[in-house]
Amino acid sequence: MLRRCLRFYLAVILLHFLEIATRMQLVKNKPGIRT
Repeated sequence: MLRRCLRFYLAVILLHFLEIATRMQLVKNKPGIRT
């Protein structure tokens, strides 16, 4: 049960990290646009 919770937590962190990375890439490509 604990292992399942940890796996879910890691998945959420990974998704968050990917979202931030894509947002950073968009900002780098178009510095004029701010979300």
